[in-house]
Amino acid sequence: MISIIVIVVGGIVLWQNLGSRATDNQVMQNESSDQYISYSKNALTSNKNVIFFAASWCSTCRSLDKAINSELSKIPVDLTIFKADYDKETSLKQKYGVTFQHTLVQVDKEGNIIKKWSGSGDLSDIVSKLE
Repeated sequence: MISIIVIVVGGIVLWQNLGSRATDNQVMQNESSDQYISYSKNALTSNKNVIFFAASWCSTCRSLDKAINSELSKIPVDLTIFKADYDKETSLKQKYGVTFQHTLVQVDKEGNIIKKWSGSGDLSDIVSKLE
């Protein structure tokens, strides 16, 4: 008999098949999770990219992260939202003139800034600000 445990953590489904010894924790991607990912310069593939500078200690950042994760299937197909660690991405913050957390920067596929703003509360607010 095979037992499966499923746990949802931040929009990613972690599962463990207790009847198999292959791997302990395997990650299944949500069908839209490739549109809300950790920042990577090499992943800028479209002209609709938004970098979300978030800090783990920032309550409004956590709220927006939760809001985005709850609406992954509503992210437009031509948009990728990148989450950048505000405390670790120092050179990225300097490149885009980011001076505080909860800042969002729209960039093209070459990483050129299109628009910068702060304080979005949910996915629809992010989408409405895109150029």
